[in-house]
Amino acid sequence: MRQGKTESLRAFLKRFNQVLLEVSTTTPEVIINVLTNGLRDGDLFSSLAKKHVATLNDLHRRAEKCITLEEVRKAKKIESKPLASEKKKVREVKSPDPEPIWGIFHRKFEKYTPLKLHPTEVLQVVVDHPEMKFPYS
Repeated sequence: MRQGKTESLRAFLKRFNQVLLEVSTTTPEVIINVLTNGLRDGDLFSSLAKKHVATLNDLHRRAEKCITLEEVRKAKKIESKPLASEKKKVREVKSPDPEPIWGIFHRKFEKYTPLKLHPTEVLQVVVDHPEMKFPYS
């Protein structure tokens, strides 16, 4: 028994419990393993893979938490989707790229601290620094 691609966790567990009632009594370990093997990759599967549950009560508590999380995510996704009429009104305006400096570099800030020295003097200090080595051509 496997969870469908679009089947919610709540619907799958309801279907799993109905099938479980038809099956003869079995141990909790078997039920947990069969359920884990039938789950698609999601919150409950990840939770069971990280930390094994020993009792069906623990499994039920964890499943309820994951069901709530799944339903909240679904509600949030539906809530954040704009209606078809709103989609036409909303236009994505791309901001222009900042003007390039020296060809490939882009300006990160609006204002820079002004230099107290002329750029050639700064370069001379860097060149004279003992740890700076420049490649020679």
